[in-house]
Amino acid sequence: MIDTAIAAALEIVVLAQDGAEGVRAAGAPGAESAAPLPAGGNGAPAPAPGGSLIFWLLPAMLVMMVMMTVMGNRKEKKRRAEMMSSLHKGAKVQTVGGLVGDIVEVTDEYVIIKSEDTRGRYNKSAIQHVIESRNKPQQVAETKPGMQPAKV
Repeated sequence: MIDTAIAAALEIVVLAQDGAEGVRAAGAPGAESAAPLPAGGNGAPAPAPGGSLIFWLLPAMLVMMVMMTVMGNRKEKKRRAEMMSSLHKGAKVQTVGGLVGDIVEVTDEYVIIKSEDTRGRYNKSAIQHVIESRNKPQQVAETKPGMQPAKV
């Protein structure tokens, strides 16, 4: 048995030296018959067609996820900026800590909130959302001469 393995190995070496790289010897280990090998001669199967598709699909999905995240953050940031600019005296708000109260005073960075018998000074970014907008100043639309102003 050892003699046949050695003989098969020698036969492969001789065939390789002769230039018959694509054919495996009949008695060589792992060879059923003397059949030609795929291109490359290493016995590996040829790659499946469409295998490179996954290399294009994964980056495309990653780019799409990043774009969706950025767009979602833009909308949220815009909504929050609108809420901060619409804060006014008399609006009922809730802070991130859960405090619910009415705005008594608004400055550039801070709001003073009255809740029952207490007042507190909070940063505007601490306001989570406006619950009810009371006593909002009414906006008057521009009018043409001779027309009544419309209240919005």
